[in-house]
Amino acid sequence: MITREALKQQLDTCTEEQLQQIANFMELLKLHAQASDSPHNIPKEQVLEDFRQAWHEAMTGQGIPIAQLWQELESGKC
Repeated sequence: MITREALKQQLDTCTEEQLQQIANFMELLKLHAQASDSPHNIPKEQVLEDFRQAWHEAMTGQGIPIAQLWQELESGKC
C-alpha cells in the first residue's frame, strides 16, 4: 500500500503534463462517484487498480488529453 508521503514524493517527480493527467483522472473518479448511487458500489480493489493503471499511463506518457475524452464522450465513441 502506498503512503501519502510516498505518493507526494512520486508526484514531485512528475512533469506538469503528468500532473494534469493525474488531476484529470481524479476528476473522472469524482464524476463517477457522483453518478453512482453510492461510491461504495465500486470495490476498493477496483478503484486502486484503476488508479495504478492511470498512474502508469501518466508516468509513461500514455494518457489521453481530457479534451479528447470529452469529445469522444459527446460523440458517443465511449
